[in-house]
Amino acid sequence: MVKENYIKLFQALASKTRLEILEILFKKSSNITEISNILNLSQVIVTRHIMQLEEAGLVAANSFPGKRGNQKICAITKNSLNIDFKDIFEQISSEKLSIPVGSFNKYSVEPCCGVANKDKIIGLPDNPKYFSSPERYEAGIVWFREGWVEYNIPSYLFSKKNIKELKISLELCSEFPFYKNDFISDIYFHLNNNLIGIYESPGDFGDRKGTLTPEWWNMGTEYGLLVTISINHLGTYINKNKVSNTNLETLKENFKDDLNFRISSPKDSKNPGGINIFGKTFGDYEQDIIVEVIYE
Repeated sequence: MVKENYIKLFQALASKTRLEILEILFKKSSNITEISNILNLSQVIVTRHIMQLEEAGLVAANSFPGKRGNQKICAITKNSLNIDFKDIFEQISSEKLSIPVGSFNKYSVEPCCGVANKDKIIGLPDNPKYFSSPERYEAGIVWFREGWVEYNIPSYLFSKKNIKELKISLELCSEFPFYKNDFISDIYFHLNNNLIGIYESPGDFGDRKGTLTPEWWNMGTEYGLLVTISINHLGTYINKNKVSNTNLETLKENFKDDLNFRISSPKDSKNPGGINIFGKTFGDYEQDIIVEVIYE
């Protein structure tokens, strides 16, 4: 979509009379009366043209004391125009936010569980109390066998009305003591307590070193798979596969306030296999939880 200020510019230039006014002002600043006399037009008509040129940012008209009261002196503001079509047509098409994996604001987890940063395990493994540690904000990996963690997605991302798509991407895998590559886990995703989709993780991967995983790490799990949740006007998709009919229309009332994004592994699911959530210092992908809002 063409930006509004360029539309006004092109409209202002699309007139022989306004181009003639610009020619006069290019030679010297003039008042309305002088321009009217040169073009043989009424002052009312010239004033209207000047106003349109002002709106386009091509002319500035300022009042100065004259012999018979104030008079408007019009001056050209630009000696040249450089048109960059990329600037004309390019608008902000999306906004991205990176949420650290340890910045969950609520949680309820059961062992096996733990939080670690790039240097150490925070507190003791398998003790849920350390999920409250302030050190968790620097976490590179969060894991639990059962339960959930919840993150806050700020409402300013949804301040524009023409939202086309909401995307959330993160690196995940199942959770098994040490590791087990073929251990299935049902991972649930909620927005404001509404289930938006279930991802079936194929395993807890430890058969090789994660690309980013620190050398000291010896807990088995090394890397995950990149999972992308996409919500548009048609429904919710996980890695391009439709998983539910929850769409933007369903969620739009929630966009007035911050969203709560919950990742869970319920004990009563078909495949209760736990969760590992990787941040930018663990696993294969140098990212935390990426939220992207794409506009029309």
